Amino acid sequence: MMWRIEPERELRWLERLKLLLNLWIKQVREEIELVNSMIENLRREISGEAKPAYGEIVIAVPCDGPDALESRVYPVLGRAPYFAILAVEGGEVKRAKAVKNPFADSPGRAGPMAIEMLLSRGVRCIAAPHVGTHAMEALAQAGVRLVSVPPGVRVKDVVGDVAGRCASGATG
Repeated sequence: MMWRIEPERELRWLERLKLLLNLWIKQVREEIELVNSMIENLRREISGEAKPAYGEIVIAVPCDGPDALESRVYPVLGRAPYFAILAVEGGEVKRAKAVKNPFADSPGRAGPMAIEMLLSRGVRCIAAPHVGTHAMEALAQAGVRLVSVPPGVRVKDVVGDVAGRCASGATG
């Protein structure tokens, strides 16, 4: 006698398995994207492109859209759809670029994974309204300065103040 599950039960099991596999695939893709980002940064560093100019500070701000300066500050670091990465010197933005956050929809530890990506892009200061516990630990471990900013304001409206606080060491 052969043991067999009812077709409805087998179908539910297979559908759950499919969901789980899709989640794993998504996580693997996120890890691959992070590794690709790190490879890209190392290539730029080797070629001399990634090094900030003397006196320049690279700041990351979680934001809601692909326009680095016009987007609004997103309330939570790890779940932000984008990050504005700003190279600032003397309070003036020299370069600005928005990068998509591949970890925004991660089931967990989105903050630390996002911080790893930002570090690979030369970020030394992060301006955000809220940072989770794991992300805070990652920032402390990496020696990255954290500056508090209000959510919902345009990135360009906080850059000067943030750059001054990052350079001076103030955090509040």
